[in-house]
Amino acid sequence: MTDSSERNFEMPERIDIAEGDVQYKYVAFCDVLGFSNEVMSDFDAASKVYVDFINSVRTMQNIGTAEVVVYSDSILVTGDDLFSVLQAVNLLWWSALLNDWMLRGGVAYGRVWTRREGTHLFVVSEPLVKAAQIEKSVRVPAVALAKDIEIPEEAWVHRFSAGALSTPLLHFGGLNIVNPFNSFWFQSAITRVSQLLERFPMHSDKYYWFLALTGEVNVDAPLVPPAVLKSLQEQGVIEFIPHGSEGEALGDTEQPPEDALGDSPHQT
Repeated sequence: MTDSSERNFEMPERIDIAEGDVQYKYVAFCDVLGFSNEVMSDFDAASKVYVDFINSVRTMQNIGTAEVVVYSDSILVTGDDLFSVLQAVNLLWWSALLNDWMLRGGVAYGRVWTRREGTHLFVVSEPLVKAAQIEKSVRVPAVALAKDIEIPEEAWVHRFSAGALSTPLLHFGGLNIVNPFNSFWFQSAITRVSQLLERFPMHSDKYYWFLALTGEVNVDAPLVPPAVLKSLQEQGVIEFIPHGSEGEALGDTEQPPEDALGDSPHQT
């Protein structure tokens, strides 16, 4: 005997992935470091801080086509163009540091297929897999770009024309990374991470790495790939000008002492 529920049940239409349904996207996968431990130790307190984090994410502007999805301590940023994704991750860094958290992750490019059906979401994503692999391999608090992402040289020129705090990209420790700073948030980031170092000395390696990055920004180091720097010099796009010839402020930072300053490249 068959009951009425079985008689009325119909198999849903089979889903197939058509070639036209696949799109190329940039995807950033970020892990919010330290959040999982806070949830397990004090869920209520972690939830209150998390709400502040979510509210700051909700106010993000100027991120173009980028879409941000937050699953607990994992964040996905998807977009059609690289710099919208980089801008979104830069703002996520600001939101995370405001709450004494740091990010680690990857950015990759590839084919993505998605289908929404009622309350269900189905996703097949090459760049998500790649970005998650980068997150696992990166041992420092950075959101690193996949090595196969092509970055035009002119994208690095902005670092010299507008300063290290105004570019979405930096090169440090052999990695192309999303800039965790901005023109309004630099000295405060140093202060936050220095305080985290005091509170959690068992994680000192990652904090020292981040503070080393701030040191390079503070002395106006190039922070672009060596091959790109050489090419821009050979083309006459930039030239080295001794510090003191022209000064520039670094966000909310004070100027570093003179003995910490070397020659720095500037756009010609």
